[in-house]
Amino acid sequence: FEFVIDGPRLLMYTADFSTSVLRVADLRPLVSCLEGGSMAPEECAPQLLGLVGFPQPVSELPR
Repeated sequence: FEFVIDGPRLLMYTADFSTSVLRVADLRPLVSCLEGGSMAPEECAPQLLGLVGFPQPVSELPR
């Protein structure tokens, strides 16, 4: 995995090399909890907005 955070948009882009996709997550719920607090941890989790690419898991590594 590698990731980049887009601070102004509060988005995180994660390159998942095991499935050859780029994941886009919204960080606003996490930032809101850090700034204001929340009693329910599930409200603080980043939300997956979508995938770029079609997941294709690596089945065998080349020799």
